Amino acid sequence: MIDKIYLLTFRYILSKLIYGDGMIIDITGVQLTPGNNGEDCKGNGKHLDENGILIECCCDECDYLLCCTSNDVDCSKCTDANCPMRNKK
Repeated sequence: MIDKIYLLTFRYILSKLIYGDGMIIDITGVQLTPGNNGEDCKGNGKHLDENGILIECCCDECDYLLCCTSNDVDCSKCTDANCPMRNKK
């Protein structure tokens, strides 16, 4: 279990180094795209990784869940500089 946590933490840090702060990266290394009812997000449990394996849904752990499930969220007022949906509505 501890090895898995270290691996996930390493993948998260590595993805931050590669992609910078311009993306929202889950601790598992999955790029998250809030909004649009979660349809565009690779963490919604409907997308495959580069090896063709289904990426596990991480919606229940996501800080951006309300952005995907609520109609009351106004992306144009988003203050998260990493959010790719910021200022889109």
